[in-house]
Amino acid sequence: ALASRSPKNNQLAPISIQPSLSSRMGTGDYDDRQRPKTASSQPDLSQNLHTPFAARFKYPCFFHQRFDDAVNTDRVLEEIAAEDDGYSHSRLIQTATSVREISKQLQRRPIKRAVKTILIVTKARDNSLVYLTRELTEWLLKTPRYGSDLGVTVFVDAKLQRSKRFDATTLLATNPRYESMLKYWTPDLCWTSPEIFDLVLTLGGDGTVLYTSWLFQRIVPPILSFSLGSLGFLTNFEFASYKTHLNRTMGDQGMRVNLRMRFTCTVFRSPMNASATSASSSSSRSLFSSPNPLHQIPPFEPVEGEQFEVLNELVIDRGPSPYVSNLELYGDNNLLTVVQADGCIISTPTGSTAYSLSAGGPLTHPSIPGILLTPI
Repeated sequence: ALASRSPKNNQLAPISIQPSLSSRMGTGDYDDRQRPKTASSQPDLSQNLHTPFAARFKYPCFFHQRFDDAVNTDRVLEEIAAEDDGYSHSRLIQTATSVREISKQLQRRPIKRAVKTILIVTKARDNSLVYLTRELTEWLLKTPRYGSDLGVTVFVDAKLQRSKRFDATTLLATNPRYESMLKYWTPDLCWTSPEIFDLVLTLGGDGTVLYTSWLFQRIVPPILSFSLGSLGFLTNFEFASYKTHLNRTMGDQGMRVNLRMRFTCTVFRSPMNASATSASSSSSRSLFSSPNPLHQIPPFEPVEGEQFEVLNELVIDRGPSPYVSNLELYGDNNLLTVVQADGCIISTPTGSTAYSLSAGGPLTHPSIPGILLTPI
């Protein structure tokens, strides 16, 4: 979940939201905080307009490229590839329909891939789960896979490297070859090199899954979540049967994928607010000492700031102000409505069971491509 901080000077920054897709995987029917992105890191959409539509749509993300042999993408795109009229309203509707059709095909067909690198995310501040992480890690290291007498490479949290409960020294002493197979991950590694992980295992509750979604802002590896927390909307697998689940996933049965919508949220700030921290006191004195300082302020041009991939929701509240806020809601630069409330929750279908539900919002099935707007 993402809660907003109160902006300086009680000025709300405009926020743009667009949906994206992330994937979670497992062996059955089941269903993923945010790394700032700069404007220069975003793709150039003007170049995409000159690319054939089917080619642009066929590879929505890095991991989706691995699903081409499991999904008949050509059949799905047959109708929308017949004519290329750009991003018109009708074309966007057809694209959304095709994405849902691909999602359905991915859920029906098992995907068989070699899983050679696994990342384990353990719920923070729960010492009992450290022992379970140790048990799971040892089993993954020693269970033979893919014609080898050893298992797969395992990444665990770097905080466990010196943990007495995890006891990595004793684990490595059992087999010297484990030293090259047991590695440690940090948030920076997940942000910079997410493609090295073939599968992510989470030990905890829904909060651990949300934290994992934060770790992977652009490329999201397949995620298999074990229910070891207080809430389990996103964790459908029992840890007691982890051997069975992982043997199926890494064996002949393969895995099935369930796509979940995420929001790409971009904060746009006033140029004066964006440069306030870097302005010197001398320049400030020269500005206010001019005869008419207001004439020196350039026209308002919003500056693109932080960008986040959000799984549950975006919360905009009134901050420390004791007054009710008036929030203008725009869609495609068109005013939709004015929300007069303490704040507003913009939620994905996955987040409909979280803060949005507490504020009186509806429950929405994850497969519905909708955006929930819940006033607070």
